[in-house]
Amino acid sequence: MSGKSPCLGESEYVVRSAIYPKVPIPSGSDPGLFAAALLEFRKSGNRFLTSVGWCSYYERVDDAHAYGCQVAAAGNARILDKSGSVPIPVDQARHYLGCYLMSVGDILSLCNEIYCCAVEHCPEDDEESHCHICLVERDSLKGNPPKKQKRAILITQLWLIAHGPERHVCDCDADVAELLSGIELDPHWPRMDRKSMLTACFPDACG
Repeated sequence: MSGKSPCLGESEYVVRSAIYPKVPIPSGSDPGLFAAALLEFRKSGNRFLTSVGWCSYYERVDDAHAYGCQVAAAGNARILDKSGSVPIPVDQARHYLGCYLMSVGDILSLCNEIYCCAVEHCPEDDEESHCHICLVERDSLKGNPPKKQKRAILITQLWLIAHGPERHVCDCDADVAELLSGIELDPHWPRMDRKSMLTACFPDACG
């Protein structure tokens, strides 16, 4: 298959899963530290990518949680492939803690002089809702621009437009539910209250 992945429009919404032990960062820390841990961008050519789920594929927030549980399960499968150790120690295993909700319009508004932001639909591992938030380096940059600094600022700005968390414990984590529920995730509702954001993300669940 060739060609560019289709991009989401500004009226869409996506969810980013919070996976333990990659998060949390202690409450009150530099927001850049939490942003880097939550979003966990990886380099791909001249782009940096992180995975999100497209809310248009979900009828309600429970469907977004199901996506997050699958993300954690896939991470544990990779750990098992590498180590072969069963069971995986609880402090090393991936556990889904909940998700943060993001407006694609807010994401697209954060472009700077070095990077443009996009959200691309790219199904992965049989998950049709899978997308990437992409930080795309602009063409024809001159000199030695401060890419790392500008990228860090942009990642922090992405956290600052996220809303949440919506907490959840997966069925497979029932035996450690108390531990996981006690892990702190920074609350953040910068532009919309919880009810309004859930209505925007999952309009079919209203009422």
